[in-house]
Parts: sequence; structure tokens; C-alpha cells
Amino acid sequence: MPLCLAGGVVARLAWVLLAPSEPFSDYWWYYLRALDMARGLGYVQDGRPTAFWPVGYPAFLGGVLWLAGPSPLAGKLANVALQTAALAGFWRIALLLARARAGGSPRAAAGLALAVLAFHPNAIVHASLLGSESLFVALLAGGVLMMLRGRSGPAWRDAGWDAACGIYFGLVCLVKPQTFFVPLVVAMTAPHARTED
Repeated sequence: MPLCLAGGVVARLAWVLLAPSEPFSDYWWYYLRALDMARGLGYVQDGRPTAFWPVGYPAFLGGVLWLAGPSPLAGKLANVALQTAALAGFWRIALLLARARAGGSPRAAAGLALAVLAFHPNAIVHASLLGSESLFVALLAGGVLMMLRGRSGPAWRDAGWDAACGIYFGLVCLVKPQTFFVPLVVAMTAPHARTED
């Protein structure tokens, strides 16, 4: 796991630093909205409030640009960090799901899943794009992991845990509205997972 994770980080950093690109199309739109938010102008287009795209990613990127300055590179490096968190989260999800199934080696299955995700060319290239995908995938991994860990013990039956999951996924909907259906799919399809190491 550490080698795949480190390799995935190196591949993403190399792509971001050695294949520089400028935001274009939707990515340019996100960048401009984020710049406006970083400057304290709000979520606006041509000086007027907008809801053309969900506010989640522009707000996140605006925070990054507010902290690090207006360079697109700051957003790309944030994407590398987000994708690294997503890789670790999906490794853990794969491990939990593999443990819930009989037979085989859970660590080998999780390692294979991590290797595929860590070196998937499309995921590596997305580290250099100022779009919502890297943030969404990291948040999705966190939410699914939250639900799986909750299902493995008494927390799943606790109304407070259910409320926390609902609030979390509600906030993720501000990045990608399609997230609305994820908790239902996870609850219907995921087996009860064992969380012990």
C-alpha cells in the first residue's frame, strides 16, 4: 500500500509539474469563480450571483487561492492532495469489502484496487484540471468509508450516526448533486464489513 500510494503521488506531481497547462472551458469558468470568491466578491458571474454550477468546488478552490495566491498551480497541488486522500480512502474501502467476503487475501485485493487507481492515466491527468472531480472523489471515498464503518457496528443503528452521514452527503451534493443517490446505493448493496485490522 505505501509503495502504490507513493507511486500515485509521484505520478500526479510529475504530471502537474512537467506537463503544465492553463485552465480552459469549464475549468476556466471554475477558476474565475474561485478567484472572485477568493477576492471576497462571492459566487458571481459578470457581477451577478450565479448558481450555474454547484458552489462546492468553486468555494473549495477559492479557499485554496485565498490561502496560496491566484496561481492555478495551487489548485493543481490541492488536487494531488485530494487524490492522495481518495486513494487511501478507496484502499480502505476495498479492504473492508474484501474482508466481508469469504476467501482470498483482503490485503492483496485492496492492494490491487489501489494499484489500478493509483496509476490510472485518466485519474493522473485530472490532477492538472481545475474541475470538481478530484474534490468529489475524495469526498465520496470519505462518505462511503463512513457508511461502511458505521454498518460494521452499533453506530449504524444510532440515529446520530445516520444524521451525520446525511449531513455529510448533503454537503457533498454541493459539489456534485448526483451524490444524492449514493447513500441509498451503499446501504442497499454493501455487505456488513469487519473493521478490525
